Amino acid sequence: MLKKYLFASLRGDDFQIEGSSPEDAWSRLCEREKENGSLWKTMDKYRNKWAVENEGFSWLGDVAYREEQ
Repeated sequence: MLKKYLFASLRGDDFQIEGSSPEDAWSRLCEREKENGSLWKTMDKYRNKWAVENEGFSWLGDVAYREEQ
């Protein structure tokens, strides 16, 4: 069963995607978004730091993610 994950976004809504693990979800997000060039929104160090410290996100490399219920 796939779980839902959020990846912190600098602008607009956070990216929501399903995966079997955070790594799988990130891979799927990269595949889904590769054509429109929007992944730069997940790479802001200040947004990610805020998400981890204040919104219950965790680190996956340089990006912040959270499992949704």
